[in-house]
Amino acid sequence: MVILAISILLANVDNKPHVPFSFSRFPGVTPSGATTDTQTNTTVVPQRHGQPPLPAPQSPPFVSHSRPKVTMPRTGETSMSAVQRRKIESYLTSAEAGSREHIDKLSNDWPTDKSHSLRLASIALRHISSTPPPPQRENAEQSLHFTFEEVRAVGLMHSCVPCAENALRSLVGEDAEHTRAMFDIFREHIHPLLDWLVCFVQNWDLVRWDVANPRFHGTVAVCVMILGLLDTSSEPYFSDDPRALGRMVDIVLSVWMAGVNDDGANSSPREWRTSVSPIVEVFRVCVCKRFSGAQDILLERVGGFRTLQPLADACTRRLAEWETVHRGQYTRIPQSTNISGLQAILQAVQGLTTRIEGFSRVLFNTRFYAIAIGIAGHFKGVLTGQTTVAVYLVKDLFPPKEPRGFDWCHIVPELLASGLLNIILDDLVTRRAGRGEAQPFSTVWKEDPLDWLQRMAHYPRIGAALVDAVGAVPNETRRAISSHPIAKKVYTEFARVYISTQVVHKSLSGDTSPILYCDSLKHQDRESSGLVRAPEESRECSWCRVTIYCSIECQKEDWHRIHRKECRQKRVYRIDRQLQDVWISQRSRRFYLARLENRIQAAMTCDPDYVRNLPPSANVCSFTLVDYREKPPMLAACVEPSIDYARMTAGVARLALFNDEREKEVLIDWEENKNVHLAASISPFVGRYVVLVLGRFLRVPDPSGSDSYKYKVINGFLRIAEVDS
Repeated sequence: MVILAISILLANVDNKPHVPFSFSRFPGVTPSGATTDTQTNTTVVPQRHGQPPLPAPQSPPFVSHSRPKVTMPRTGETSMSAVQRRKIESYLTSAEAGSREHIDKLSNDWPTDKSHSLRLASIALRHISSTPPPPQRENAEQSLHFTFEEVRAVGLMHSCVPCAENALRSLVGEDAEHTRAMFDIFREHIHPLLDWLVCFVQNWDLVRWDVANPRFHGTVAVCVMILGLLDTSSEPYFSDDPRALGRMVDIVLSVWMAGVNDDGANSSPREWRTSVSPIVEVFRVCVCKRFSGAQDILLERVGGFRTLQPLADACTRRLAEWETVHRGQYTRIPQSTNISGLQAILQAVQGLTTRIEGFSRVLFNTRFYAIAIGIAGHFKGVLTGQTTVAVYLVKDLFPPKEPRGFDWCHIVPELLASGLLNIILDDLVTRRAGRGEAQPFSTVWKEDPLDWLQRMAHYPRIGAALVDAVGAVPNETRRAISSHPIAKKVYTEFARVYISTQVVHKSLSGDTSPILYCDSLKHQDRESSGLVRAPEESRECSWCRVTIYCSIECQKEDWHRIHRKECRQKRVYRIDRQLQDVWISQRSRRFYLARLENRIQAAMTCDPDYVRNLPPSANVCSFTLVDYREKPPMLAACVEPSIDYARMTAGVARLALFNDEREKEVLIDWEENKNVHLAASISPFVGRYVVLVLGRFLRVPDPSGSDSYKYKVINGFLRIAEVDS
């Protein structure tokens, strides 16, 4: 009865028979329990909860004069009879007078004539500009009452706003001139339109109450409208209006944080696509597409947040909603699951983590990554083009697009623990046409994922997580790898390097104290064993914060010998690497030196996997260089402690990388001190950066055997260098 009364009221206001309008894409919402207060002549509707915090509608209309006003052509581009033309023009005249019936008829059957199309859009937007939205109520009790004029205004907007939306839809396939003319009309009325969009979000359950099947939400209609305004392929029509862009971004952020205030929106995949997908898509456009100009404004807004936790919670909530709604589908028949919404969420989050400092740290605490990998794991083996759906989803999360130590140390281990390695290996063994030995993985990966994991294994968290992930690979996957020639070759090479990583991490796992090596070249002369390392409270150079010593005596000695010549350059070097986000803590020397020690030990025992033409006398006193950039790693060694001989054996270009003051001094000391075995390694890092390690080792008897020897680290030095190739 109440719905019928409101419909009759609106029809009387229009002075024309009322014809209910149904959106072409989204149906409406009816608040339950709506009543009419006969004493105050106001409409009473149920109280709304969880309204998103939006700015109040800005009533004064804004007219942009940056572009000339559109002049409508007199004749249309499509052929129609004179009767049809007179009929449409009659409808347009009635629509100009405020007839909702004729606005709805024209909107549902959009005119094909361009002049009529522009005129209809102009009529709808002029009505929007001339009709201010109801003011925002100060409290919940006041928000339950709408006056006669406010009911009439809302009813008119039920026709005009969908008409404006259909105007944007009609531009699909149109030429640039007509599209520009249409957007000129929108630009003239953009701020009154945004005022109504804000009103729709604040009163989402009042937007549509006179339809038979109420499923429409104001938040959905708002997002569809803003998506049509921003996601244009021809040109950014609002790039020179930062005020309008800022208001659109504010609306999108508010809706993204609040979501859809209806439990039915997440009741089924179909309802999710209708009620939530537009919200996800418009947020993705604002985050990832810089073309419209909204991206810079959104990042500026987010950068002004006091905390990023609500934004991270909203992202995780959207992902968890998708997972809950689609779980029954993707666990049973993943190949028929629509993943466009899931992919949009992952792309938006990846855009935020790449561009907003600290967002990945906050997101890490919400278990977003574990949920994402868990979902992707169900799509292993499901092909889409030349790759699997699982890889297509994971590519937005791994490898990290920007070099950030936190992403490597915390996020990658969580991805590995959630099943990332199984997805990578599934991609390796999945047969596809055209795949060869040169490209064993899908082309969607930015780089070889197994190689990336190996290069980052020097981080203790990643190395330990990789060891656990390899141990948890199912036997079925191992058998599949063994039966595939390309997969077997790639995995064998991975396992060759992995074994060394596993041994090193196992040897370091029992050492819980973060002890460091003393940087003084004379350190071994002050200790009888030559193997004492600096404790945790070691002295660090307070200026460069790169070198570290076990005592003030070692620090003084090193200052006079080397450090006073390099201290200033070391400080600049550290700051530059930290700004580039490729800084490795000196505590990572433990891994690199332990790996180098393990490699030397294997070479000295003439392991055929590591040594080809190494002279037998090389285990007495020599120089060893390992270049991990080559596959398999290149190993070179020389017997005599001679820099010239080392250049010939290892290669001039390789040894030339070790060219700073300390490394030069270490090479000179090696020539003079024949009791020291010098070893160096070159490891690929990120992009054009490599990790250079120079270690000084002492040959000592092996306690496990009377006739054997072991190599123990005296100290070692690590540097991140930038190379051309």
